[in-house]
Amino acid sequence: MAIRLSTIRNDLTSMSSNVYSIVTGTQQIQSLSMSGNLVVGGNISVLGNFSTPASYHTTLTLSTTSTDDGADSIPAWNTVSDPNNWYATDTKRITPTVAGWYNVYYQIKFNQGTAGTGKQWNIQILKNGATIAIAQSEIVADVGRTLVTQALVYLNGTTDYLHAQVYASNTNSLATSTGWSRLEIYKIN
Repeated sequence: MAIRLSTIRNDLTSMSSNVYSIVTGTQQIQSLSMSGNLVVGGNISVLGNFSTPASYHTTLTLSTTSTDDGADSIPAWNTVSDPNNWYATDTKRITPTVAGWYNVYYQIKFNQGTAGTGKQWNIQILKNGATIAIAQSEIVADVGRTLVTQALVYLNGTTDYLHAQVYASNTNSLATSTGWSRLEIYKIN
C-alpha cells in the first residue's frame, strides 16, 4: 500500500531530518523515512476498500494437430486460462468484454515440412477478420520452425474479436505442447 505524504501531511510530526512520525487516532507508524524506509509499530487499520485488479487475459494452447494443404485455417485451442470466458470453442473467436488496448502474442511450431520453390509457412493475427500481424518463413526440408508474431490492438469490448490463423503450402503437422504453440491475450490498459 502506498501512502502519499500530501494526503497525510497534517498528521506528520518531524522526528529528525527527513524522518517523520505519523499519528492517526491511536495508531502510530513509528517512522517514515524519505529514503523509502517504513517502520511500523502496533496495529494498523485500513479504512476503505482495496481489491486485487481484475485479471483480463486469455491463454490458450493449440489443439489442432495439422494444417490444411495450401489453405488458411483457424486452429482450435485448449483453454489454459480464460477467467472471463472470452474464447468461444464453436467460433474459435476471442472476444474480450472490456474495452482497451491488448497485447496479443501468437506462436506456432511447425514440424518438418516439404520444401520447394515458393513453399511457406505463416501465422496471422486477425481482428474482425482482417490481418493485423503476420509472420512467415520459407519451408526448409527436414527442419521444423517456430513462428512468432505479436500485436498491440484496441478492442471495443463488445463486437471486436480476434482469430489466430495458420497457413502451410502443404499439409504439415503442428506441435501442440504448451511451450511450442500458444496464443495469449492480455489487457494492458
